[in-house]
Amino acid sequence: MSKWTLGDLAEAALEDERFPVSLDLVLEELPTQQAVDNIKKMRRLGILSGDTLLSLVGQAPIDPIGLMAALLQVLPGKWVFSAIDFSMFRVVSKTPKGEVASALRVDLIQGDVVEALARNKSNQLTLYKSVTLTPGDKDNDKTISELVQDVALAATREGW
Repeated sequence: MSKWTLGDLAEAALEDERFPVSLDLVLEELPTQQAVDNIKKMRRLGILSGDTLLSLVGQAPIDPIGLMAALLQVLPGKWVFSAIDFSMFRVVSKTPKGEVASALRVDLIQGDVVEALARNKSNQLTLYKSVTLTPGDKDNDKTISELVQDVALAATREGW
């Protein structure tokens, strides 16, 4: 049995005859309690396997309208994945102390909403505004650009 990475699996042809394979799974973040609880449930049910985990991945509508893919082109730079809620974040502005003053968040499952977060007077990063985008809308780039400017100004107005 050969050992593969997730990248190897992504490149494999579905009709590849080299299966079964061993899949090397590296976790860089502590899993959520819900993820651990679900793994325990799968073990109790006798279905804890690589096939089960990949089946779950296959059921998830990841970036269903291609919003995140588009944002990576419109707003290149450092986006960070959060395993806690399966979303992507990008810092828009920072405080003079280097803390995040404003940011964007995209839920990769819901996939059509961009949330703008701004630090408030209580020093908490909270939802400032969210916009729902329509696939193929020619104004999406403009809407995102305006949202980025708006949330950065909101954080500035709050004194950050």
